[in-house]
Amino acid sequence: MYTNKAKGAQIRSRIEFLEEGEKNTRYLMSMDKSRQTIKTLTNLKVNESIYTDNSDIVNEEVKFYSELYKSDNLNEELIND
Repeated sequence: MYTNKAKGAQIRSRIEFLEEGEKNTRYLMSMDKSRQTIKTLTNLKVNESIYTDNSDIVNEEVKFYSELYKSDNLNEELIND
C-alpha cells in the first residue's frame, strides 16, 4: 500500500525522470502537497449563487455531473462541443 501511495505521489508531482524503485523523499511529498493545494476549489459560482463551504461545493458538483450524464438529457450540439 505504501508503494502505491508513493507511486501516486510521484505521478502527481510531475517529476520527469523517476527511477524504478525511487524512495519517497521530502521533496517529492512537498511537490505533491503543493499541487494538491493549487487544485483545491475555494469557491464556486452557480448562476448567481456563490458557494464557499466544501460540502456545498461538493453538492453542486454532484448535481452538475448528475444532470450532465443523465441519459434523457442528450443534446447533439452539446455533445459535439
